[in-house]
Amino acid sequence: MKIGFMMINFHALHGMKYRILLGVLILMLAVYPLFAENHLTGVALDVFMSFLIVFVVYESSKHKHSFAVAISLSCLALLANWSDDYLSSIPLVIASQALSLLFILYINYVIIMTIACARRVTSDVVYGAVCVYILIGLMWTFFYSLLELSHPGSFRFSGNIPDLIRMANESPLNILSHLNYFSFETLATIGYGDIVPITHAAQMLSVFEAIAGQIYLTVVIARFVGLYINHQIGKQEVTD
Repeated sequence: MKIGFMMINFHALHGMKYRILLGVLILMLAVYPLFAENHLTGVALDVFMSFLIVFVVYESSKHKHSFAVAISLSCLALLANWSDDYLSSIPLVIASQALSLLFILYINYVIIMTIACARRVTSDVVYGAVCVYILIGLMWTFFYSLLELSHPGSFRFSGNIPDLIRMANESPLNILSHLNYFSFETLATIGYGDIVPITHAAQMLSVFEAIAGQIYLTVVIARFVGLYINHQIGKQEVTD
């Protein structure tokens, strides 16, 4: 009886996997800025990345080849993120953030493949699509951070935002909060103008993010409409 109850709960959790992931992503976006100016920044990011690692390993466990890739990337990402707090060398931080970026790219691939293979639109598929949109913003956060760390001065900050070069020298993690804000500002095509890309590389990265966000929303909506129409047609044929 107890085993059957556990299996039912596990099945229910599996059907809510993207809802849970979305909740963690939103929580991370809400909580991370609160820790941006103190030593808890790294801890918050490490806990978040550790959850993503568990998630992607679970998602890839059904496929032998995907599971091998997931385990390899997960080990590298786990090592990179939990060592971030002890890295003082900029090149090492760049390598660590590059691994995190690669891992987030893989998570997006796993979720997009799941959405692409879906035969009908469920609430969890919709939540998965929203997760990908948020992860696109996080991907570009790391793109911007890697660019700023490797080419300081790629972005200009106005108002009360501290100088990025000084923040990077104190702790490279400090710049992630501001560039995360800029990334989602660009993804949503808001453009307040308080953070401005200066170099050509930074400008093109910003343009590509804005384009990627719009194309993704267009393709996902078209996919969902198509699935819904096919599902309704299938139901009608069964009824007839």
